[in-house]
This record gives sequence, C-alpha cells and structure tokens, in this order.
Amino acid sequence: MVVDAAYSVHINLGPGVLEKVYEVCFCHELTQLGLSYKRRSRLYAVGDFVTASVSPVTKLTCES
Repeated sequence: MVVDAAYSVHINLGPGVLEKVYEVCFCHELTQLGLSYKRRSRLYAVGDFVTASVSPVTKLTCES
C-alpha cells in the first residue's frame, strides 16, 4: 500500500518538483488509504554557544 501511494505520487507529479510538494502529496495519498503516519519534526542541535534549529530530510513513519 505504501509503495502504491509513492508510485501514484511519482506518476502524477513527475520529476523536478520540490521535495516538500512530494511529501505533502504522499501524506495525502496515505491518508486516503487510511494509513497513519508521522511527519518530520524540527531537531535542535546544541553546540558550545549555539542552539540551531535543523530541519531533517523527509522521513515518514507509517503504521498499518
């Protein structure tokens, strides 16, 4: 089911679209299939004197 959702997004959007657009469409497909998922979250990296907000690469966790 997850692969079917990814394939559907790939076929409908084609190449060259921003990653965020693929992510939003993929999440929509998963919702249509009744699958739950967790979208990426912000991470905070702490150094000696700096705390930086880091956006990780797309990572979705699906549960059937």
